[in-house]
Amino acid sequence: KAWVIPKAQLLVDNPGSTIQWYEFLNPEFSMQPAHTFGSAAAEYFLFEGTSTQLHLARIDNVAGTPVWHPPAPVAVTRYTPMFSTPGAPQLEDTRTIDTSDTRVLNVVYRNGSVWATHHVVGPSGKVEAAWYRIDPVSNTIVSQGRINDPNRWYYYPSIAVNQDNVAAIGFTGSSPTEYAGGYYTIFWPSTGTADPVSLLKNGEAPYFKTLSGTSNRWGDFSATMVDP
Repeated sequence: KAWVIPKAQLLVDNPGSTIQWYEFLNPEFSMQPAHTFGSAAAEYFLFEGTSTQLHLARIDNVAGTPVWHPPAPVAVTRYTPMFSTPGAPQLEDTRTIDTSDTRVLNVVYRNGSVWATHHVVGPSGKVEAAWYRIDPVSNTIVSQGRINDPNRWYYYPSIAVNQDNVAAIGFTGSSPTEYAGGYYTIFWPSTGTADPVSLLKNGEAPYFKTLSGTSNRWGDFSATMVDP
């Protein structure tokens, strides 16, 4: 479900008042709403689609009340949607780190673009981070790319975009010779390309924690934010 609550109602100090909301049922699986900065024509939602497309939906208020506009396809570089992606290797432990699946993990709207990221399985069989910059008016890709390495696996990415359309993506990386650590890269609007991957914080030990389950879960989500 998705709910829309008019903000003005929440700013009135009236405990006896009734709050009105709008409810939209049965969106597609793994809905990811966009963190919206500045003014926007709508609130955007991105979903994993097929092997060659993501799906972009929106809620707008043009009619005076919120209206849900069903997902429209956005063509992307082919990948294989998976409910279970391969576990990532780590140093000093043969037990891999669970990387979950290929659902969209993080979406940001800023300056007319929807930015998004998730991880996918690359041609080599390693998990790598994928990113997209989408024009939500035409439902087309402005730019897109993959973050990969000959030896290291990259997983659970998140994205942030500043007022100048410079984007940063943070993610986890590990390999058979490295503990799981924090990495990042920066995308420049002038070139549409990324800097080489940089290490933010190296891992210090092997990781194994199932919390009474069967998967070595790694937290599943990260957050990348613009420094205020």
